[in-house]
Amino acid sequence: MKDMWEYKQVIVIPEDVEMSPGKLGVQVAHASITPILKNLNRFDEIKEWFDDGKQQKKVVLKIKNRSKLLNFRDKATDEGYICEVIRDAGRTEVEPGTITALGFFPMKSEDIDKLTKKLSLFS
Repeated sequence: MKDMWEYKQVIVIPEDVEMSPGKLGVQVAHASITPILKNLNRFDEIKEWFDDGKQQKKVVLKIKNRSKLLNFRDKATDEGYICEVIRDAGRTEVEPGTITALGFFPMKSEDIDKLTKKLSLFS
């Protein structure tokens, strides 16, 4: 029987890192795939998100700066959320090691919304 929950993945971008649209797209891609690849043992949850009928729903949110992103990550991991900070290799637009995104493992929308309710959509 199919789980009746809607699943989604959240990606958080710090507003204090200037990136071209192309660079931003690549960082979002890294933030999407990294937490999945690092948690392949959670196959049933990945499959639920993949088969949810929502085409692997993703939401990109913004946070004021990298410091707040790290604090947000700490709060998230303290509460049991699975997420990965993305640091750029520094080959093009930003310095090596620059934090460019925070990617969450796909989860029930209801659960991730509790954590992210104060963040706005990235625009």
